[in-house]
Formats: sequence, structure tokens, C-alpha cells
Amino acid sequence: MATITLVVIPGPGARTVTLADDATVSNLVCQENLHGRDVIINGQGVPANTWETTRVPAGAEVFATGSVKGNVSTVTLVVIPGPGARTVTVPDGATVSDLVCQENLHGRDIIINGQGVPAATWQTATVPAQAEIFATGSVKGNAKTITLVVIPGPGARTVSLEDNATVSDLVCQENLHGRDIIVNGQGVPAPTWQSVQVPNQAEVFATGSVKGNMEDSSVPPNFTM
Repeated sequence: MATITLVVIPGPGARTVTLADDATVSNLVCQENLHGRDVIINGQGVPANTWETTRVPAGAEVFATGSVKGNVSTVTLVVIPGPGARTVTVPDGATVSDLVCQENLHGRDIIINGQGVPAATWQTATVPAQAEIFATGSVKGNAKTITLVVIPGPGARTVSLEDNATVSDLVCQENLHGRDIIVNGQGVPAPTWQSVQVPNQAEVFATGSVKGNMEDSSVPPNFTM
């Protein structure tokens, strides 16, 4: 586990935040809902297109500032079933995956300007400014169900994920950052979260870190349905 000082301006100011040892800037943005802000680590700005590869160093001082460079765009998001239409701000260059994480649209079909976006392309497909985006309830069976047990926390509950959801998707969707993840009795090291898929009907434990955040370097085989 790593601790940083996060200063959100405008916002609540400075506070201490705990991250996974290998957390990237993208993980931090998702965990703390910093979408659309400029991120500055130890006095150096981090371009949004490097967030997924730039790690946050332990003990860092991180500023998340309101955009002063016009690097945000506005879209109309229509969630059905759900709250209907609303205006949403996303960073310029944001991908569909970023939008799904920001607005908790996991397990839905995404339609941008009348064209469906396959889930396999979410990480590379960018969201155009002024787009009209529909996030609909899955109508193609592209969701799966798992049992998630959060300890310490609320215990066991049933969770729905998209068919090709990875452990990283689950961590983002259910805000499990900084926990150890155990899928069907097997620990999943954090460096493999983005490549390991969560199998349908899996039993997933998300535990408080008790081992230095999964320092076992073994890499489990990819989980598939």
C-alpha cells in the first residue's frame, strides 16, 4: 500500500489517500473521481494520454486542478433504464472506457451518435465532443453474474459485470482499490488485473490488504468463461 497527499482545487483541498503499490494515475483518477482535471505529481504535469502507464510514487504530492487549458468536452448522456438524459463533462481524448468508469456504466451497451461501440474497443475508441451517448440495459446477454465478498465491508452480494470484464474493471466498478483480490480461491496479483478476466458465476473475495498488496510475483492463468 502507498500513501500520497492529494490536493483537489477547486474542491475539498488536501487529504491523505491510500493507493495500491503499483497504482497508475488512471487508477487514482478513477478511485477519486478526478475525471476532467489536470493532474500534477510532485510539481510536474502528467498528460492524460500517459495516465494508464504512469505510476503514482509513494509519498507523492498530487494536485488535481480544475482545467485551465480547455481540455474538457461536454456530451449528452442518456441512461436507459436509469435517470434519462443529462450533460456530462469528460476530458478531451477520453475513451469510452474512461466514460464507463466515470459514470458507472459497466454492463451496458454504449451507443454514440447512433452507432453501437463494441466493448472490445472501449479502451481505444474516443468520445467525441458534443456526442449523444445512449447507455442502455444489456439486451444481448452480454452480462455475467458473480458473488462478491468484501471483507472488511458489507460482506457478500451479487454483482453483474460485462461479459469480457477484467479484474481491473471489477475493481473500478466496485471501488475495490487497495484490496487483495481472490477469484475462486486464487489470489490475483495487481499487475495482472488488466489482463485477467473474471469468469461467470465466480466467487470473488476483496479483502483488506494483509500481505503488502499481493507481492507474490506468480501470474495466474487468464480466467475465461
